[in-house]
Amino acid sequence: MNGISIIVLNWENPDRLEKCLEAIKNQDGYLQENIQTIVIDDGSTEDVHSVCQRYGAEFHTFPHSINIGKLFNFGFAIAKYETMLLITQDHVLQNNFLYLLDMKMGENKLIGAKILDDKGEPYYAARFRKNYADGDHGPTYFDGFGVAITKHNCPLFDTTEKGKIYQHANPRWLQRVQTMGVVFEYHEDLVITHMDHERRE
Repeated sequence: MNGISIIVLNWENPDRLEKCLEAIKNQDGYLQENIQTIVIDDGSTEDVHSVCQRYGAEFHTFPHSINIGKLFNFGFAIAKYETMLLITQDHVLQNNFLYLLDMKMGENKLIGAKILDDKGEPYYAARFRKNYADGDHGPTYFDGFGVAITKHNCPLFDTTEKGKIYQHANPRWLQRVQTMGVVFEYHEDLVITHMDHERRE
């Protein structure tokens, strides 16, 4: 067990953030002292800081819509563990997620989790993981969430206007990861539930 830094991007919705942090706190088979939880807030007007305090999560806030790539890059800079997991406040980890991830993680791996909506159906933005694992290496939507990567193999997000696609989707990041010799793996037994979003096709 090597420790993990969980980077949680947040905007508003303190109730969802609480469920997200509760799932992190209640992980089976993983020591809490080996978890660094970093909440990076995108200028919320609601009180999300007090939620972070209750769960012992680090809290950092920035002006709204500063660019999600910049928020990720800040998280990469302050992560203290080599393994980093990238999620949002909408994500609830299954109760043994970190235990399973720890067994699968390697220094040259990008691990993609299976993301389901709150009805148990595949969440639309996560479909690239299965397609990519099956050999489809063409252009793909990538929102950066629900993946784990080691810090020394993690390039910064492109935060220029050219790098901003739909505000946060950044397929070039995935391409740059691969040029570093990182192997992508999709694992269906690593499950994240994406809260309160209706399924889109």
